[in-house]
Amino acid sequence: IELILGEFYSPVNPGRFNQPRFFEDNGFRQHYVDEGSTDEKNDNVIVCVHGQPTWGYLYRNFIPALTKLGRVIVPDPMGFGKSETPQDKAYSIREHTDNLENLLKSLDVKNITLVVQDWGGPIGSSFAMRNPDLIKCICYCNGNVPWARVPAGPMPEFKWLNWVNSEQYEPTISNLGSTVLSVMKRIEKLQAIPAMCVVGDEDRTTPADIRVFGFQSMWPNGPVIRLPGVGHFLQEDAPEAVSALVSQFIQMNNPPGAVFNEPSREWNESSKWALAPDW
Repeated sequence: IELILGEFYSPVNPGRFNQPRFFEDNGFRQHYVDEGSTDEKNDNVIVCVHGQPTWGYLYRNFIPALTKLGRVIVPDPMGFGKSETPQDKAYSIREHTDNLENLLKSLDVKNITLVVQDWGGPIGSSFAMRNPDLIKCICYCNGNVPWARVPAGPMPEFKWLNWVNSEQYEPTISNLGSTVLSVMKRIEKLQAIPAMCVVGDEDRTTPADIRVFGFQSMWPNGPVIRLPGVGHFLQEDAPEAVSALVSQFIQMNNPPGAVFNEPSREWNESSKWALAPDW
C-alpha cells in the first residue's frame, strides 16, 4: 500500500511515511514534504514542482533516489494536493511563484536544483528568474519552458496547444507582473543556468518535437533526452530512469557536499553526456 491517509510512502525508511509539513505565511495552509534534511546534506537542495491536475505524491518514487544527493522539497501549489484552496485568489503563475518564493525563502535554502513538470515549468522558471543566485541547475521533465520559441508553420492538433491559442490562456498563465525589458534581462540570467530536458515521446499535451525545439531555443547546448513510450506523467511511466538522469545531471554540475559559492555555469556538451546506466 503506497497511500494511507493521503501521505507519501517512503521506501527510504520502510514502515514510515514522508512527514507532511505546512506553511501558512502565504495566507493559506500550504502542504509540502521535506526529506533528507540533515545538516551535511543542505548543500544540495532539490525542489520538485508539479503541475495540474496532480499533487506532490507524483514525486514519491523520485524521493528515495534524490535524498541520496541532498534535501528534497516537494511543495503542493495553492489549490493542489493537500494545500488549501482559498476562494479569493487569482491562481496565476505569478501568484504560484510568489507562494513558492516565500516558502523556499522561509526554509533558507540555496544551491537549488529545480525539477519541474507541466505548470511547474513556468512556476519554477519564474522563481529562477527572480533568484538566479540561488539556482544550481534546472531539470525540465515534460516541463513547459516559458518564453521559448515555437517552430514556424502550422501546429498539430493537440488539445493543450488549442487551449494555449485560445482567449482563456492569457489570463490564466501569464500575469508575470514585469515589463518586457525586465523580462528580457531576466531571461538572459535564466539562460546562464545549466538546464536539461527530459521528454516523453508519448506526451499528448505537447508534441515532443515542439517541446525540444522550445528548450533548445533557450539552451542550445543543454542535454536533451527523449524517452520512447513515455507519456506526460513520466514520474509514473519511468520513475527510475528519470530520477537517475536528474541525479546524474546534479552531480555533473556540482558534486554533492561542495561548498556553495556560485552555481557552475559550464554547459554540459553532448560529448560529456551519457545516459544513466540501465535506464
